[in-house]
Amino acid sequence: VLYQKTGYVLEYFRNNLNLSDDFFGACAVRIGKSTRYLKWDDEDIYNRDWRLVAPSNLRIVTGKGWDDWDDLYERYN
Repeated sequence: VLYQKTGYVLEYFRNNLNLSDDFFGACAVRIGKSTRYLKWDDEDIYNRDWRLVAPSNLRIVTGKGWDDWDDLYERYN
């Protein structure tokens, strides 16, 4: 599960973090065959590469700062 979610999220920051294809390849070979969920809202998509149902736009998740934590917690818990 960790490799799926990590690979998906870090792909978003790939260029900023200078992550290599080898890094993502190492994650991909360890994801197993199960589909997992990084559920956030009703507009989630299925990412075939990572076998993950996740936000289509990670800015929904990463754009929130510490001051917005209470809003996120109340909305999704």
